[in-house]
Amino acid sequence: MNTGIWIAVYPLALLGHMALWIALFNRLHATNTPVLLRKVSYLLVGLALMNLPLLLVVFSGKNDWRTAFWPESFGQLPIGLLIYIPICLVFAVVTVAVWLFRKRIDHQNPRALLSSSSEDFDFGSVSRVKNDSAPSLFKRIPGNQIYRCRIEKRELNLPGLHHDLQGISIAHLSDTHFNGRVCRDYFQKVIDQVNRLSADIVVLTGDIIDAEECWEWIQSVLARLRAPRGIYYVLGNHDRKIKDTDRLREALGAIGFQCVADRWRTIPIGESRIHLAGNELPWFGKAIDQVRSLPDNANDDDLCVLLTHSPDQWSWARRLGFQLTLAGHTHGGQIRLPVVGPIISPSRHGVKYASGIFERDGQVMIVSRGISGEEPIRLNCPPEVGLITLGGLFENAPQ
Repeated sequence: MNTGIWIAVYPLALLGHMALWIALFNRLHATNTPVLLRKVSYLLVGLALMNLPLLLVVFSGKNDWRTAFWPESFGQLPIGLLIYIPICLVFAVVTVAVWLFRKRIDHQNPRALLSSSSEDFDFGSVSRVKNDSAPSLFKRIPGNQIYRCRIEKRELNLPGLHHDLQGISIAHLSDTHFNGRVCRDYFQKVIDQVNRLSADIVVLTGDIIDAEECWEWIQSVLARLRAPRGIYYVLGNHDRKIKDTDRLREALGAIGFQCVADRWRTIPIGESRIHLAGNELPWFGKAIDQVRSLPDNANDDDLCVLLTHSPDQWSWARRLGFQLTLAGHTHGGQIRLPVVGPIISPSRHGVKYASGIFERDGQVMIVSRGISGEEPIRLNCPPEVGLITLGGLFENAPQ
């Protein structure tokens, strides 16, 4: 093999190798994976990402690592690597092609999005309080945004809705991950900002609490939320860490939160209604027993909203006819590289729906970056509170 070709092939093979294992990791974490297996997968993927360069050196049969990059060492590789390297090359080409295509079709100003704006808050001062237990290593990372929350405000036009729904607002929270690594004061300040928005409805799309020692935060943090038309929630995969999830649902119910998992909740608004339902698959429940179709009392000019932890349920939501789906789970990747964007996104679609607003055939999904995460690290991906306002020209508005 020509030396120049091999020098080009080597980094491309490494790219394909990394993309392959990250893709497997993302899709594994989109399933109902046991906690132990999930932790093992972290280790396996980390080892796999490091192993190809090391294997190329070891099997080159030479002591000098630099010779692994030269063509004479290529023929000395075992048959397994000779098969695996072309697979990596193909995967690299496919990955680059998909990335370029995705950049062209995603986030192209969905027609339903009338306007958008954002408001940033830096709560970095809470990192100096006594109950902040975020590892110092993470806090010292330059640009870490774990305490910088952004309010994403979006005005949507969903044609066909009743004019009484115009101006109704929904505050969307997700992924609080109460585990003690991000201090309670931060969450209290976020809740203050949510209450300041005076949203009609507040929704929370899962991964509420990770650790039993933060149980009291449900009362001291979440109970402070206010919404005149109700607060609604579904659970996520990390909520399974609380072994008694029935107790968690009871605690949330005691502070006024209404569960919409596998059921409908109807909110009357003037002569119209908003119908909320929840989907907690694949982590809770074997089937959506009571939400197999839109409610019988739903009119064409009502709004049907699905709350789900994973954006992977959007295809299910579209089939049933939900106009709006709200999700979380992916955290926006938590680390977004310049130009490349997010790398890690636990979804069967990879990073396609890592965060943002998406529209298909008039149906909209908004995926939140979440308020926090299991690990206190955010780079170029600040925590998010969403505010959705229904606006625009409605087909059924009075003339």
